[in-house]
Amino acid sequence: MLRWLDAWLERRGLLAVVSVRMIPLAPFGLIGYGYGTTSVRPWHYLLGTAAAAAPSALSYAALGAAVVDPRGATLVAYAPAVLGLVISAAVVLYLRLSAREHASTDGQPTGAGPAQADG
Repeated sequence: MLRWLDAWLERRGLLAVVSVRMIPLAPFGLIGYGYGTTSVRPWHYLLGTAAAAAPSALSYAALGAAVVDPRGATLVAYAPAVLGLVISAAVVLYLRLSAREHASTDGQPTGAGPAQADG
């Protein structure tokens, strides 16, 4: 089971990092340590952490702006929600494209993907 999970994390590390980082209850440091013990590529870890941390950082900025000037923070207040929707849409699109690619290569011998030409 752990081998399968590690192999999945190696293939889908970016998706896994973004998904877990967007859950507000997951302890940040503990999750980072957990990813360090797996085969998640460092680039996927960094990119996923940055993408998922952006909505919360913008939320804190919006909260701070609302405290200083409650009337002037309307645009900043919507930015985290919009960013969260964009990230969610990107994850759904990635999953659909990945599933379609995986379905198109099922049943073919290893190494014979759709991009290879015969002869």
